[in-house]
Amino acid sequence: MVKTKDVLFVAGPPGSASTSEAALQGKTPASLLAVSPADGNVLAEMTLPAAPVWDGMAAAAGNLYLALANGEVLCLWSPDSGRPGTPLSAAAWSAALPPVETAAETGLVGRWRFDEGAGMLARDCSGGGHDAEVSGHWDQGEFGTCLVADGVPRAAVIPDWPELHFGNDDFTLALRVKIDGHGVRLLGKEAFPENWWVINVLDDGRAELVLGEGRGPDRSVRATTDASLATGVWNHLVAVVDRQAGEVRWFLNGKPDSRQAIPKSMTEGLHGGEREIAIPCSHKPFRGLIGDFRIYRRAFSPPSPGYPLRGCSSAEPHSDSPGTGQ
Repeated sequence: MVKTKDVLFVAGPPGSASTSEAALQGKTPASLLAVSPADGNVLAEMTLPAAPVWDGMAAAAGNLYLALANGEVLCLWSPDSGRPGTPLSAAAWSAALPPVETAAETGLVGRWRFDEGAGMLARDCSGGGHDAEVSGHWDQGEFGTCLVADGVPRAAVIPDWPELHFGNDDFTLALRVKIDGHGVRLLGKEAFPENWWVINVLDDGRAELVLGEGRGPDRSVRATTDASLATGVWNHLVAVVDRQAGEVRWFLNGKPDSRQAIPKSMTEGLHGGEREIAIPCSHKPFRGLIGDFRIYRRAFSPPSPGYPLRGCSSAEPHSDSPGTGQ
C-alpha cells in the first residue's frame, strides 16, 4: 500500500489466498486499486502483470512506481497529465458478468462451468460461493466458452473448504474435458504422500482416479477406466466413489465403464490436507480445454450421454439415492 494526499493505492492478488504461492513467484496477474482514504470507495482499478514485491511500491513527483514479482518495473501516472504512455488494461478480475445462474441439485457442493470468457474468476454456480481463481486464458469451442489449459499448472484453482474433506463418505466427480494428448494429470487435491486424490489420463488413454491415505499396502487405490479417452474431442467423465458399496465406478460419455473395489483397510478418510484443487496439477499438467466440473457429496448415476455441456437445469443427475448407482 502507498498513501498520497488524496489516494490510497493497494495492490496484490485478487480473491482468496489460494494462489498466493504462485502470486509471490510472479506467475499470476494482480490488481491495483485506487481507494479514497476518506470513505473507502474504489476510485479506479486495473490489472497488473504480477503482484508487487514486498515494499515494492512508491509514489513521487506525481508518479506511482511498482517493482513486480515477475521482474518488471512500472511507472504509472494519470492520463489527465497529457503525458504519452501505454494505458494498462481495466481490471480483468472484476470483469462485468451477468448474474450467475444456479439450480438446486441434491448433493451438489460445487460447480464451475468455466463459461465466463473474461476475468480472473470462474464462478461457483452451485450457489456455494466458492469461486475458482483463474490464471489460464479463455477460448471459444464448439460448445461455447471454456477455459484453456496450456500445459502450465494451476490454470484454475478451487479453494479448500470443509465440504471437500470427504472423509469416508460417498462423493462424485464429473467433468467435461478435451485433451490434446495422453500421459497427463487433469486435476487433483494433493497433500501427497499423506492424503490425496487426483485424476490422471494414462499413456494408453485410460482415465485413472487415484485415492490415497498414505504409503503402504492397501493405503491407496487406482481405479481406471476400461475404455480410452479420445484426443481432440470432448469427453464427459464421471467418477463415483461409493464408500457404502466399497467401490469406484467410472462412466464415460454417459455409459457405465468400469468398477474397482476400494480396500477395506482405507478407513482414515480423504481430505487432501488443506490443499486447494489445482486444474491442472503441477505433475504432468494437461493441454486442452475444460468446460464443466462438478463435485457432489453423494454417489449417483449420470444422465444420458447427449446432455449439453453447459446449463445447470439441463444436466441434472438421476435421483438415485447415495450408494445405489448403476
